[in-house]
Amino acid sequence: MLVLLIAVPAIRFQNRHLWFFLDEWDYLAGRSLGSLDDLLRSHNGHWSTVPIVVYRVLFRLAGLRHYWPYQAVSIGVHLAIAFVLRSLMRRCGAGSWIATAAATLFVFLGSGRINIAWAFQIGFTFSVLFGLLYLVLVDHDGAFDRRDGLGVLFGFASLASHGPGLAVVTGVMVTVWLRRGWRQALPHVVAMGFAFLTWYLTYGIRHQRPDAASPSATLTFAWRMMANLPVQLGQGPVAGAVFAAVAVGAAAVVIRRDPRELRGSLAPLVGLTVAAALLAMITSVGRAGTGPAATPTEGRYVYLLAALLIPVAAVALSRWVGPAHARFGPWSAVVVGLFLIGLPGNVAALGPTGADRYLVGSEDRWRQLATLSSSGDYPRSARPAPFEAPEVTVGWLQDTVAGGRISPSVEVTARVRADAELAMLFQAVADPPVGACRSIPPGQDFTVLQGQVIRVDGSHVTLTRLTGGAPAASSGFVGDGRIALAASTGPMELRPSFLFGITNPLAVCG
Repeated sequence: MLVLLIAVPAIRFQNRHLWFFLDEWDYLAGRSLGSLDDLLRSHNGHWSTVPIVVYRVLFRLAGLRHYWPYQAVSIGVHLAIAFVLRSLMRRCGAGSWIATAAATLFVFLGSGRINIAWAFQIGFTFSVLFGLLYLVLVDHDGAFDRRDGLGVLFGFASLASHGPGLAVVTGVMVTVWLRRGWRQALPHVVAMGFAFLTWYLTYGIRHQRPDAASPSATLTFAWRMMANLPVQLGQGPVAGAVFAAVAVGAAAVVIRRDPRELRGSLAPLVGLTVAAALLAMITSVGRAGTGPAATPTEGRYVYLLAALLIPVAAVALSRWVGPAHARFGPWSAVVVGLFLIGLPGNVAALGPTGADRYLVGSEDRWRQLATLSSSGDYPRSARPAPFEAPEVTVGWLQDTVAGGRISPSVEVTARVRADAELAMLFQAVADPPVGACRSIPPGQDFTVLQGQVIRVDGSHVTLTRLTGGAPAASSGFVGDGRIALAASTGPMELRPSFLFGITNPLAVCG
């Protein structure tokens, strides 16, 4: 409990500058509690009803005045996961010192900070929390009872939180099958399968996934995800390799001692291992083909795999050095040290560093955009930040200001005004033209006239307006597949650039 009390101010302090960013705007401006389609429609292919509901409720209560209410939910869910993990470790035979050390490492897992501090990631963490509660409830002998019924509800919530829920729920069903047999597992399989397939065939299938990667690329991505976990836990390749070797060796020894326990007290750990492997494969299938936009070492993957595999390592190591009731001895101290050796580095990584510093949002900029929108000089349908927040329109910002949910800035800087006005000079075209177009070579400046359409066969482009050959304003545009932007004025001299340096085909039509 002391660890949890220390963690709250530590995590909050190191992430006090975060504000709403990117995907959060879909939940804030693109969804409504009164629309079933808004609640069930996928977000980037994921079933995200639970986080959408949380965001909609918080938006009504707190608006955009402060970020901390949203972040408080994120931190709270993270700490709840840590509490459940420690309870599960103790239940499966881990000693108190080892379980506490393992849970402490997870609490301060800075290498997975994005899932702890960025409120949008509550979809990931809720899926894990509800899945773990499901696991705890069904881990018992006997027939289907009230605990299973309540567990099924948590299973539905896990599936409806985000993509990882599918892997975690599958691990739960493996646990029930191992411990209680296929007859007791069948109701869980039917309930979870029916819920997920119904949603997928109704809503999930609408989302077009990127081209699938090759089998070798998919397996490589999954392997790198798994191999990166011990490195991040130990905060170094050497410590990570030692941790992984000792943990795997301990698990092999424990299983060899009494393999029948895999169908008894160790069944939940088998389920978690299956969930981790399935999560790595599902993630790889969806992300390995997206190029530099996704890497297997991202912090969100570290966090998810840590939540699933830290209990497995802790129980295996604890059983290896002696029974849970044994007196704390030198071997137990070694195991505790294995978990805590990476703690200082993870604590230091709890705040945004490196590229993460660009993923913190900008409260001041959005207050300025609110002021700009409230001036009445721009059409309500215009979008002042189409890359970061394509769901946000001038009208939505006007209504948010009128409802007292955001405090406008007193002054709008020339840069913010210029960038927003440039963005609002373009309107998305539903059916991109395919003929009478001239191609723009990579990296070349070009001029667009009023009414002409800029077509980009990719997912993101930043257009910088030039005045006398010098950059005057920039705005990014994002879309699925092909983007087409109609210019409402002209002539404009523009310079294109692309996300991650990927040069997508660009053309001017009309």
